[in-house]
Amino acid sequence: MNYNLFIIRSPLQIINAYEAIDYFDLKNNILVTIDTKGLSNAEQISYLKSNDIKWEKEIRFGNTDQKSKSNFLQYIKLIKSLKEYKYDNIFIGDYGSIHKIILANLKSKNQYLLDDGTTTLLRHLQFKTDKTKSKFSLRTFRFKLFGLKTNTKQLLNYFSIFKLNPNFSEKVIMNNFDKLKTIHNIDSFTKDNCIYIMGQPLVETGYIKRDVYLDFITNIIKKYKNQKVVYLAHRSETLESIEEYENDFFTILKSSKPIELMFLEEKKYPEQIIGFTSAALFTFKILFPKSSILSIEITKEQFVQNYYIMELIYSHMKSQDIEFLTV
Repeated sequence: MNYNLFIIRSPLQIINAYEAIDYFDLKNNILVTIDTKGLSNAEQISYLKSNDIKWEKEIRFGNTDQKSKSNFLQYIKLIKSLKEYKYDNIFIGDYGSIHKIILANLKSKNQYLLDDGTTTLLRHLQFKTDKTKSKFSLRTFRFKLFGLKTNTKQLLNYFSIFKLNPNFSEKVIMNNFDKLKTIHNIDSFTKDNCIYIMGQPLVETGYIKRDVYLDFITNIIKKYKNQKVVYLAHRSETLESIEEYENDFFTILKSSKPIELMFLEEKKYPEQIIGFTSAALFTFKILFPKSSILSIEITKEQFVQNYYIMELIYSHMKSQDIEFLTV
């Protein structure tokens, strides 16, 4: 019997895994969850595990304490255990060095990359320019000492919310969240007139300076001074400076789940969502097509590093009809 393997490590990846199972009508599925992104990430994954999906086998390992010892021997054990099965499809949510090693040692008919934010766009560009070849490192060489391969030449396909132009002969399958739409009957939702701002840890990741980020937030508040504005905090951002703005018209909302699910579970149809470069803008565009989905465009002068990433994301926003807000 052949299986389908899902290797995930974030809440968005588990949501996309369920969509893939529904889209491809997959049976005999194996789930591998890698916990390396902190406790809140692991808790969200546990919360999102659907009761209507029966996994033939579930493997969960890793450590939510990112300062803990290496998982190297666990990965060796994992790969050798997964080699016992034959696969029709393998779905991964990342394409880092460990995922390349896993794919290199497993045989399958198809391999797909699931979205984990806008990193999909960067991966797709890297494949096009042939920049994903593994370089020699002691970290990967250790796996060879255990008789494992470290490189794969198999073509990687995409199950994605992004409208990607295929490189070479790869397959790009659009993820339109049909399963979520069917479950929640979105057209029956109550209209929500609040203005929502999606926070993003752009300061914490070193892309822009804090005063620039705060200027954007301040200008949005001024622009919508007569309306209720809700700031949807990202779990990785620092909120001390933003909390100073809180009043009767501007509130901060910290959700313990992916923000799209908050709207779905509360049956709210947002009138307007404002963000920066978050992939959630793309998912909201798919789930709530009648909403006004707006991106704040950061100029090259306001950006600290790697502006080509922003340009890449902005070009895809334009191609998928996400509009831009000037503040």
